[in-house]
Amino acid sequence: MRSSLLSILFIGLFQFNSFAQPCSGGSGSSLPTPSKCFEIVSILVDACDGSNEGQNEMVRLKIGATPLLISGFSVPAYGGSGFVNWGAGASNIWRGIATYNATTLGKINTINSSISASSHCGILIPLNPAQYVPANANLLIITSTSFNPSAQSFNNLMDTLYVIMQTSGNTAGHFANNTGGTPNTRMFILNHTLCSDTVEYDKTKLLMQDQTIGAEDGGTVNFAYNGTDTYVNYGCAVPITPITYDAGTVTGPFCSGSSINLNASVSGTNCYVWQAKDTSQGKFDDTTILTPKFTIKTGLPSSTITLYFKIRNTCSLAKDSVVFTSTTSTVILNAGNDTSLCKSKILKLQASTNSLGTITWSTSGSGSFNNSGIIQPNYTPGALETGITYLKLKQVTTCGTYTDSLKLTLLASPDPNFSFPIGAICEGSSPFNLSPNTAGGVFSGSNLSGNTFTPNSSGSFPIKYLISVSGCVDSSIQSIIVVAKPNPNFSIPANPLCIGDAPINLSPTTSGGVFSGSGISGNTFTPSLSGTIPVKYKITLAGCADSLTQTITVNPKPNATFAPSLTLVCEKSPAISLNPTINGGVFSGSSSILGTSFDPKSPGIYTIKYELNALGCIDSSKQTIVVEAKPNPQFTLTDTLFCSGDPSITLTPIENGGVFSGNFVTSNSFNPSNAGKHDIQYTIIKGTCRDSSIKTVRVIETPTASFDFNPTIGSANEVVQFTYTGTTVTNYRWDFGSPIIGTDNKKDPKFAFPNSGTYPVKLWVSNEGCLDSISKNMDIETADTLIVPNVFTPNSDSINDRFGVISLGLNDFQLYIFNRWGGLVFESNSFSESWDGNYNGNPCPIDVYFYIIEAKSRTGHQYHLKGTLTLLR
Repeated sequence: MRSSLLSILFIGLFQFNSFAQPCSGGSGSSLPTPSKCFEIVSILVDACDGSNEGQNEMVRLKIGATPLLISGFSVPAYGGSGFVNWGAGASNIWRGIATYNATTLGKINTINSSISASSHCGILIPLNPAQYVPANANLLIITSTSFNPSAQSFNNLMDTLYVIMQTSGNTAGHFANNTGGTPNTRMFILNHTLCSDTVEYDKTKLLMQDQTIGAEDGGTVNFAYNGTDTYVNYGCAVPITPITYDAGTVTGPFCSGSSINLNASVSGTNCYVWQAKDTSQGKFDDTTILTPKFTIKTGLPSSTITLYFKIRNTCSLAKDSVVFTSTTSTVILNAGNDTSLCKSKILKLQASTNSLGTITWSTSGSGSFNNSGIIQPNYTPGALETGITYLKLKQVTTCGTYTDSLKLTLLASPDPNFSFPIGAICEGSSPFNLSPNTAGGVFSGSNLSGNTFTPNSSGSFPIKYLISVSGCVDSSIQSIIVVAKPNPNFSIPANPLCIGDAPINLSPTTSGGVFSGSGISGNTFTPSLSGTIPVKYKITLAGCADSLTQTITVNPKPNATFAPSLTLVCEKSPAISLNPTINGGVFSGSSSILGTSFDPKSPGIYTIKYELNALGCIDSSKQTIVVEAKPNPQFTLTDTLFCSGDPSITLTPIENGGVFSGNFVTSNSFNPSNAGKHDIQYTIIKGTCRDSSIKTVRVIETPTASFDFNPTIGSANEVVQFTYTGTTVTNYRWDFGSPIIGTDNKKDPKFAFPNSGTYPVKLWVSNEGCLDSISKNMDIETADTLIVPNVFTPNSDSINDRFGVISLGLNDFQLYIFNRWGGLVFESNSFSESWDGNYNGNPCPIDVYFYIIEAKSRTGHQYHLKGTLTLLR
């Protein structure tokens, strides 16, 4: 059964959805049709939008049975105080109805788009002065075309609202707010050519948005047709009148054929209807009243019935419902078939019914139901319950009380117990039989074959005996405890052992037994004899015995003696053989031991140990070897490279007592008089040790320096060729002039002296560090000079009028001058002769000319010059 109170928001401006009478066919009209041509039903006194509220105030009308021409509306002139501020003589005069333009139509479209985006179905329809508002319609008057479409939200509108606007120009408020002047009561008159209406309100009764008295945006007055005023405030949104409805409650179940009184309630509308979800289940006596009767169809099977109470509004259809169950008047109750049951089992009952109602199970025995209030519970017989038990089923329905029962025969279970030998059962003992109290069953478990158990492992073994007699099955489980044999294992320290080793302890895994065998005392074994010695350990626990015999191997110790070939030896002598009596051991005591040899590479006293392991038995012996240090045969000398003719040098040994030998060696000195390589040896003997060292020296032949030069007398800035004529050497050093004006390290260098004079030339030569030098003087005369101008101006101004060369130190000379076409215009073989710029007595033109000069210096240097000459005038 579901009962709820639902509210839907049926939206209209200033309560224009309050039904006062039942609707007819869902016409969508929320107010009754006025008896005259229109009624004032609401005034938005305190509009939103701050100081612009006077342009956003609104009046709503309900139109009567006749369509009205819009231009027929007007506001008359008022006389005296107590009227609203609107009309002739007021600060807000009546300005007539405006004709819509693009701007005002855009505002209407903005509101309609906002309503649509809010998923509501309301709409504003603009009317011009020449149009008619339909009969029974809702008409809204906005006080100015300058109104703000966002000031009051129309988003919840769910009705059709026709809209007209006063022509723009009124800016102040039209209606007295709570804080306006006196008097408190204000009257508003609206005329039409067919009729008029007058309403009054008290501005001190206006409500704020928290529904307390005061002035705040959204203050509204609603009017009944008889002029009664009520005050509301919905803020800056279209006012909302809630419609509430409730289908009521119904408590079932009901028998088929019975009638149910329904009790719905509704407020805010008279447009409703009752409807069955499934019309085949019954019918209403009247679907248009709040409290009809619904009669359930006779013979209807048990069912769930849903009845809807539906409310119609302009845009949608809402509903509430009552849900109840009906039950059939002919109840068929069946407790199930008679049956039998083994006492140890649980019976799942299979009862059935075709009706709804309260179920109760009861028993004549001592058993119990898991839930005696359901149609198919489980039944568990009592521990002492035997023979026949009756199980009774009772159902109480709306249509009466019904009973049925079944007979339950309880069968005795067979005896599943069994026996086996008592006393300790040892692991590994002989198999034995299990004896059941009732034959014919089956044994299961570990170590079983039929009814024979083999104790081949220790532990607790659950044995199950399952027996079935006359369909009744029972079983029992007993555990057979098989005692583990005591563990006779014992541990022996690592062996084989060696004769003479310390006694060892034998450690049994399980204490309490007895060791026996040769060399045994308690649990200690002494390895006094070699061979394989058997040792036995026997233990008895909880009536079960076991034993284990293990062997211990005792080996004799090996012979680890050795005889070195030498025990006194010189350092770095050949390796000494250590000669073990029995091979296979390991020598130690020095890093100089390699296998069975000793390398006396370093002096000292060495204790050599030989250790031999034979069959796990170890023995060792030691010998001492003395290694004498070799004497130091090294010696020093001042150098190993000499020049022939150098003075003798002294040879100094690191360790005295030896003898020097070699060519040109006398006692401890060496004379480097002859070129070549010479070996010098120093030999020293100390004790049993002898050693020597050799150093090789080299004597270099001392060189002889000599050179020539060409020419023998040079000219300044001319190259002189120098040629080496001395013995073979590896390095050269030439110094030209004093102070030195140039150097060279070639064998045969070239050098040009910058000025005339006498210059010393010195040559240094070396052969692997052996030096010689020679110095000669070089005479240098003044250098050759040849200067050729590149321009002249033969214009008779005595300045650069002729072309000639400037020379010094030249013997032969030839000059040729050509024009640009190759014609010879001048030639001369004399340094003193120059060209005046004429050819055959005529002046040559300004141009570039070409010259060729051939000359030879007194030192034999040849000049071959070619160039250009510019003639200017």
